[in-house]
Amino acid sequence: MSSKVARDNNLIVYSLLFVSFVLVAGYAGAWWYRQHMERLRGQVAYSPPLEVAVSNDDYSMAATLSLKTSAADSDWAQQTRRVLEELARERLNDADPKRLLAPNGLKAWQEALRNESNARLHTDKVQEVLVTDFVFSAL
Repeated sequence: MSSKVARDNNLIVYSLLFVSFVLVAGYAGAWWYRQHMERLRGQVAYSPPLEVAVSNDDYSMAATLSLKTSAADSDWAQQTRRVLEELARERLNDADPKRLLAPNGLKAWQEALRNESNARLHTDKVQEVLVTDFVFSAL
């Protein structure tokens, strides 16, 4: 009967060791994941270029844009690409060319586009909208 008690005691000890190992490994994994996500949030990522163009009877404009987000949000930027491209096209179509071509005009447009992108998507993930190319042609 004492061998059965010894086996039961060994089983309890091994079970406690196994559960302790699983808990320590789980907490270590969670800590590592949080550290990794913090590093990603600190890194900057830029989306692939968005190309938008508009034209009417008086002028045509084309712009190539890139979105600045955190590295953790880069997948989100890819998923919402179409919405952001459509919004940029709408805002470029509504923009006054004289204001865009004025000093700081593009900068103000970029900031307004960033704010509206975040508002429309109910987020704050778009840190900046960068105009990499801008072409204006009066017809």
